[in-house]
Amino acid sequence: SIIRDDATHLWIATRGGGLNRFNVQTEKFHAFRFTPNNPNALSSDDILCLYKDQKGYLWAGTSLGLNKLTKYKDHQPVFIHFTEKEGLPNNTIHGILEDNQNNLWLSTNKGIAKIIKEKKSFRIIAYNKKDGLQNNEFSDGAFYKNTTNETFYFGGISGFNVFKPLE
Repeated sequence: SIIRDDATHLWIATRGGGLNRFNVQTEKFHAFRFTPNNPNALSSDDILCLYKDQKGYLWAGTSLGLNKLTKYKDHQPVFIHFTEKEGLPNNTIHGILEDNQNNLWLSTNKGIAKIIKEKKSFRIIAYNKKDGLQNNEFSDGAFYKNTTNETFYFGGISGFNVFKPLE
């Protein structure tokens, strides 16, 4: 996954190499990796998807949970983590989209999760095959938001789901 950070930087996700910030002018990389015993580091170097929300925060979906880049401290990023412990249906995050109410929608290996961001906390609602999903397991990179009609598409191992998140 590759997304723009600002006018001179790209975020590049890797499968096993962590998160990289690439300066397109200097053509130099700065790598951010999982560090054991560091609660502010990435939860995993296996990053499956990236998303930049409407407020400018970077979200990284990994095989070991969701990571939100909150700030920099001493030139190092500070990530907060969302995992099954916080209520996600699964730690493998294949896709991330945001609706018009700033809620995040994640496709996982056990359904879709909606993260409702509240003032100083969050709430998670999980949906699975019993709720009408094509299957509980979704696929890497198979997500799309049609901004014209606010329709989400999430692809999985048995097809794909189409829905309007506010409905």
